[in-house]
Amino acid sequence: MFPFGRLSIKRKLHVTTLVGVAAALILSCLAFASYDLIVFRNSLLRDLQTLAEIVGSNSTAALSFSDQNAAGELLSALRAKPHIRMAMIYSADGKPFAHYVRAGEHKDLTVPKMQSDGAQFGPNQLILFHQIKLGDNSIGVVYLESDLAEMRQRLVQFAWTNLIVLFLASLPALALARKLQDAIATPLLHLAGVARMVSARKDYSVRAVRQNDDELGNLVDDFNEMLGQIQLRDTELKQYRDHLEEQ
Repeated sequence: MFPFGRLSIKRKLHVTTLVGVAAALILSCLAFASYDLIVFRNSLLRDLQTLAEIVGSNSTAALSFSDQNAAGELLSALRAKPHIRMAMIYSADGKPFAHYVRAGEHKDLTVPKMQSDGAQFGPNQLILFHQIKLGDNSIGVVYLESDLAEMRQRLVQFAWTNLIVLFLASLPALALARKLQDAIATPLLHLAGVARMVSARKDYSVRAVRQNDDELGNLVDDFNEMLGQIQLRDTELKQYRDHLEEQ
């Protein structure tokens, strides 16, 4: 357990100020990161849906004339989209008609079963099914699978940005802690020093200097009043002792 109670007032002010600033910044960064992640996921989904619509509208002729080569050439154009891991065009009976696999991916990827329209986020990918329609009739389905590397990269960049902001924000936090030290710690340390001096010298004529017009200033006044009462009693006792010695 962190020995917070053993720290000096100066250190306590530094620690509490830094912890407060860090907690506020971390909570704010988490809120912004969550919002940015939601917005980016929605943007990624919209982009994939748009791409599926383009592929679907351009593949109607290939499906209508059962031209698998044309459909394959259409899907091969997805090389321009490096985040697309796999693409598939299904015929109306649910059988694979043409497919595309990103370079470097395993060629034996499992062919997903055709589904109706829908999208789903997985641990490492976003998959989407989109119906291909000719008029009012569905003649096939487009399947697209995108990785989430861009989203992970965005989160890493966001984390580094937050760390830099946290570090830069700690500098004015330290300056604020020093101001708090001047306003709070300095009067307390002065009062503690006067108390040690009185205890060591047994000199109750020493007085602390009031530096603030707040509770600390009132504490100094009360401390000085206590010293005055002790000094008065000490003087009276000394006079009484001298009187007894004379008698």
